[in-house]
Amino acid sequence: MAKNTGLDKAEEKSNEIKKKDGRGQHTGKGKHEPWKNSPVFNHYKELEEMPDAERRELVSHTLAEIFKWYKMPKVKTDEELEERIIFFFETCIKTGEMPTWEKLALACGVHRGTLWEWENGGDGSTPAKRDLLKKAKEFMASYDAQIVANNKMPPVAYIFRAKNYYGMKDQVDYTITPKRQIDEVAPLEEIAKRIEGAVVIEDITEEEDKDSKSD
Repeated sequence: MAKNTGLDKAEEKSNEIKKKDGRGQHTGKGKHEPWKNSPVFNHYKELEEMPDAERRELVSHTLAEIFKWYKMPKVKTDEELEERIIFFFETCIKTGEMPTWEKLALACGVHRGTLWEWENGGDGSTPAKRDLLKKAKEFMASYDAQIVANNKMPPVAYIFRAKNYYGMKDQVDYTITPKRQIDEVAPLEEIAKRIEGAVVIEDITEEEDKDSKSD
């Protein structure tokens, strides 16, 4: 039986495309790893491709920036939280390091989950803490937006951070509020008036009389 050259060429073209973008590829151990071609993991790919000395310097510098915040004591009052947030941002401005939510948590001496609790009215939260953290998050969101607008941050990274840290969504939520609440029951007289005004009752008595006389 002769081969279908059209289908063969289409399959060959499809395999070429998959080979370029990583789909359908397997490692020598038989594991499917398409994630290696994902933009999210390009950072690690770039680190692997760096010269050893350059990579070590970058990792060392990054860890040093983070470690100084790791040693910070836990804030105990609203006033301490405000002072620590201001100190954190002022330090980032002086040193040129990027402000992140993770480093802010370290700077406050707490876990990210604790910041989330304080921001959303959980354990240990106060109105002042909520306002301070929402404002700090808005500051970082503004920074990220400005950086991506200047083409200094990959859009994929910005979208990830915006959705996971700044509460941004792709969808639009609609809230429908009824004019009358379910538990509000109208009086019977009001209901009767509404029905009376909505239903038109025709007077057919005169028409019936005419029909009977014609018969």
